[in-house]
Amino acid sequence: MTDSLLLISIGPVQDFIASARRTRDLWFGSWLLSELAKAAAKSIYEHEGDLIFPYPATPKTDLAANSTFNVPNKILAKIKDDPKAQAVLAREALIARLNEIREGAFAKVNGEIERERAIDQINSLVEFNWVALPLASDDTYRATRQQLEHLMAARKNTRNFGKVTWGTNAPKSSIDGERESVIDESLYPLPNEKTRNPTAYEDKVRSLYQKFGINVGERLSGVDILKRHGQKGKDSRFPSTSHMAAIPMFNFLNKYDELNANISLIDEWNRYINFFNKNPTLIKYINNEITPNPQPIFGDKDGSLLFAERFTDTLEGDDLSDARNALEAFYNALGVKKPPIPYYAILHADGDAMGSVINFQSDLFKHQAISKQLTLFAGEVKSIVETEYQGALVYSGGDDVLAFLPLHTALECADALAKKFQILLSDFKNKEDRSPTLSVGIAIVHHLEPLSDALELARAAEKKAKAVAGKNALAINLSKRGGADRIIVGSWIESTYSFYNRLKKLIEWHQNDQIPLGFAFELHDLSIRLKDLPAAIFRAEAKRIIERKHTSNGIKVDGDIAQALLAMINDLVPETQTEAHTMIHQFADEVIIAEFIAQANKLTTGQ
Repeated sequence: MTDSLLLISIGPVQDFIASARRTRDLWFGSWLLSELAKAAAKSIYEHEGDLIFPYPATPKTDLAANSTFNVPNKILAKIKDDPKAQAVLAREALIARLNEIREGAFAKVNGEIERERAIDQINSLVEFNWVALPLASDDTYRATRQQLEHLMAARKNTRNFGKVTWGTNAPKSSIDGERESVIDESLYPLPNEKTRNPTAYEDKVRSLYQKFGINVGERLSGVDILKRHGQKGKDSRFPSTSHMAAIPMFNFLNKYDELNANISLIDEWNRYINFFNKNPTLIKYINNEITPNPQPIFGDKDGSLLFAERFTDTLEGDDLSDARNALEAFYNALGVKKPPIPYYAILHADGDAMGSVINFQSDLFKHQAISKQLTLFAGEVKSIVETEYQGALVYSGGDDVLAFLPLHTALECADALAKKFQILLSDFKNKEDRSPTLSVGIAIVHHLEPLSDALELARAAEKKAKAVAGKNALAINLSKRGGADRIIVGSWIESTYSFYNRLKKLIEWHQNDQIPLGFAFELHDLSIRLKDLPAAIFRAEAKRIIERKHTSNGIKVDGDIAQALLAMINDLVPETQTEAHTMIHQFADEVIIAEFIAQANKLTTGQ
């Protein structure tokens, strides 16, 4: 039988992953799609298909259920059997895995749901498209694959429309707004019940949380139940946005006993945690607020327990006030005057020139070599994000990365990922002799910002980086509550005053209180007032502002540091610059964002 190339596309992808209210929902949605694609890829491998994308190094272990191997939503393979038969078997394997995960999720729900409706919603979730073409010989691989991609685009535009079997008058999901809720409305409080019957209201709030893990404002569809309660073997926990924001405080507290011999941190922490064992609602709350990476003193408790504003998610009445008082007592006992900085970072990265590099390769074996390197990168990403920089990886599929990070490590993590990607893909070129690079967007957001909005900010930063000429860029989007967003962007290309090196130096100076924040606002004002003037005037005015500034300690800025600041500005704003005000504006925002990151650095060291 003639060999064929089989291309499978599994969806939905971005919309499905992004429709999440909690970080665990987001992570599980990503893991679920990878797991379903993995089941399809495993079926192809077991029927003697030669996998190209993905290309597992050890297929039997890599393609096993719950393995750490990530499979993207597109599968390309060289097969010997009838393509239709292979595609049918792959889809059957995918559906079997989906059913297995669905039943595990349903088993975790303590309350009654509209089970049949939930199953119908989940069954209609997966989009499975496939196309295949005969492969006359390995010499025709390149042309055949390109034709396959065109066929897949046409297939996706040919929609299958079926009758919706789960439509009712029930309220829509509060997560995606598409599917109906599968939780009976009688379990929710009435609109005026909080004031007319506070006891009944609080009982229903507790019941919703204990039975379904939701608050009064959430309506979950079957797909939402799957994402909220689905299990990834033993490792089914994911840290919250609040935990990411709390990590600098955790780092400081982990050093607390070294700095304060008279107070025992572990005693105060245990006193705080034991408070939550007073009643079933608080026990359920603290058992839900757990993270997958235990700490020596704090165990597996999530950082949301360090933020009083998080208690309002699920606690009411006396439970709420008691929890707030317990946290205040914990901070007072330790002499902590300020709560954690309530901001964290989302990192979104994507490879540059990957399409042109892949299309330029002439044969199947080179594609498998690229796929192998992308698999190596995906493995390195988890170690870099989670082990080296205390983050939490949502997904790493090929050249695409999404991760949550504490504020003080996000910049270094982005740099490490970009360097690792470039090293691993350096042997592959496009027709312009360019190797793939990694562009990264970072959004710094408040831990209570709706997750959908926070993800949009991260995507906006990544798009800003991808808009840089030649790409290979980094963009940072600072979104503070009560202020305008600030976004800065620059190339990863190394030089004395490159974007990354400038930021690192500015953070260091802020951390050591060697430069004031005020001069950034003066530069910002300068960029507006002198908008149309030549670069030489901006440089002269910037020099005047910097040389007369003093730090927060009342000390004049050190001469060497002042010269270095001026050198950075002169590098950014050469005399030939036609729109100097835009670069002055950018530098002012760099100083402001660097100071914000420096605050987290200070907290980790107890400053």
